Amino acid sequence: MIKDGNIRTHLYPVKQNKQSSQILISNGEEKDRTLERIHSFNNIINDEKKVFNEWNSYLNENSNNYLNYWSPLSYVNNRYIKSILRRLNFNFYNKKTLSLFLNLIRCEAHADMSKGIIKRYIKK
Repeated sequence: MIKDGNIRTHLYPVKQNKQSSQILISNGEEKDRTLERIHSFNNIINDEKKVFNEWNSYLNENSNNYLNYWSPLSYVNNRYIKSILRRLNFNFYNKKTLSLFLNLIRCEAHADMSKGIIKRYIKK
């Protein structure tokens, strides 16, 4: 809504029914919880230190999963072999390998080249 030359907004929290995909406007406690979450996210976004801390916390929570994605062990289909290698704490990656992966992601030319080659390989 535009009033006196200023744009004013009003949030209407909604929820979606999983079975029918119908969208309904939230009310009561559900509305309050949603608005509180939005307020909390806004407080984080408006403070650079909070964004940095939240990002680091997220990285800590997900680092093992993402390192496993980059590990060749994720491609071993035999669960017994995979289990033995995990129990032996056998890592297929090291700092040199992860540095290469980082360079392939970070460098725009390498990233574009990698994406093109992988897409072409998947299409075969």
